[in-house]
Amino acid sequence: MQLQSTYDYIIIGAGAAGLHLAIQMAQDPYFNDKRVLLLDADEKRTNDRTWCFWEEGIGNWDAITKRIWKQGKVSFPNGDVPLDMGPYCYKMVRGIDFYNHARTILSNCPFIEWKLDVVVDVKIMEPMHVLCAGGSIYMAHHVFDSRMPSAYHQKAPKVPAVSQHFLGWFVETEMDVFDSDRFTMMDFRVPYKSTTCFTYVLPFDSRRALVEFTLFTPELLEMNEYENCLREYMEGICRVKNYSITETEYGVIPMTAFDFIKSHGKNHTYIGTAGGWVKASTGYSFKNAERNAAKIIANIKKGLPPHKEVALERHRAYDLLLLDIFNYRNHLGNGIFEQMYRNNKAESIFRFLDSVSSLPEDIKIISSLKPAPFLYSLTRHFFGFLKRL
Repeated sequence: MQLQSTYDYIIIGAGAAGLHLAIQMAQDPYFNDKRVLLLDADEKRTNDRTWCFWEEGIGNWDAITKRIWKQGKVSFPNGDVPLDMGPYCYKMVRGIDFYNHARTILSNCPFIEWKLDVVVDVKIMEPMHVLCAGGSIYMAHHVFDSRMPSAYHQKAPKVPAVSQHFLGWFVETEMDVFDSDRFTMMDFRVPYKSTTCFTYVLPFDSRRALVEFTLFTPELLEMNEYENCLREYMEGICRVKNYSITETEYGVIPMTAFDFIKSHGKNHTYIGTAGGWVKASTGYSFKNAERNAAKIIANIKKGLPPHKEVALERHRAYDLLLLDIFNYRNHLGNGIFEQMYRNNKAESIFRFLDSVSSLPEDIKIISSLKPAPFLYSLTRHFFGFLKRL
C-alpha cells in the first residue's frame, strides 16, 4: 500500500456533482490555502451524456451551451400545450463540453489535483482514508463521495423507486421536419403499454434533432423496444421515413424516495445521485448540482455541516407520493402530467420542479391535480410523508 499525503478535501467522482463542487472551490478565494483532490476512474474525454435544464436569463454555462430555446411545448393525443416560458430559457450542455470546460478551470488552479484512480472503499477515521484499487491510500479531513451509500442497496426496495430510462437518437432528415425554435418537453402520442412514457425532442435546426424515448417505470426495456418506439415516433408523428442516426444516447437514472440524508457522516458527505441531488420525481440533476454545490460551499465557510439544508424536506415529501404512483399505478402518470401542464404556467411548474417554490405556489400546483391518486399514496406512506414536511 502507498500512503499519500493528507488533503483538506477529497472529491470522489468527476461527474456533474463533483465537477460543480470542484469548480466552485477553485473560484472561491476561501479555498486558496486548502488542498483538494478530485478522484475518478475515467478521464472524461468522451461525450457520454447530455444535460438539459431551464434557467432565467444569462447563466454560468452559456459559453459552452450547445443550444438555447425560448419556446417549448408539451404534446398530448388531444392537442398541444404551448409552454409559456416567461423569464426562463431551456438550455442544452453536452457532457464533453462541460468536462473540457471544467478541466481548463481546474488545471489553472494550483490547489486542486485531478487524478485517475478507482476508489474501492472509504474508511471512516481521522483523517479519512480513501482506498484505491492500485493500492494508494489518500487521506483527507473531509470526503465528498458520489458513490451510492451501502444503505441504499440494502433499503432501497422498501421505499418507492423507479427508473428514468431512455434511448435517444441524434437524427438527420432529408427534408425540413423540426421546428428549430421550439423544443418538446414531453410528447405523449406514442404510448408503450400502460406506462408513464413520452418522447422528448430537442431540435438543432429544421433537419437535425435529438429524439429521445423516455419511461418512468420500475422495469427497463429491451433495446429493440426503445428502438421500435423511436421508429414509431419518427414515422408516425414526424411523418418521415428517410433519416439517418448519427449518434445514440442511452441512460438509466434512479428516481427514489430513499432518505439519503441519513447516510452523511461528520467528515463524509454524499453528493450527486448518492446525496439525493437528482430530483426524485423528474430525474433532473445539472442545475441541482450547481445549486447544491453552492450551498455546500456556503456551509463550509460558515462552519456548518456541508449537507445542512441542501434539500427541502417539503419537496421530498411531494416526490415520495408521486414516486409511489409511478411505482404501483404507473398508468396514471401521463394523466398527472397533462393536468399539471394544462392547468399551470410553465414558469410556475419549473419553480416547483426545481424545489424552490413557496408553499402557496406548491398548493396552487397540487390543487390543479386530481387528488384521488395522491390520497391513496398518502395512506401508504402517511408517516414517511409527515417526517419530510
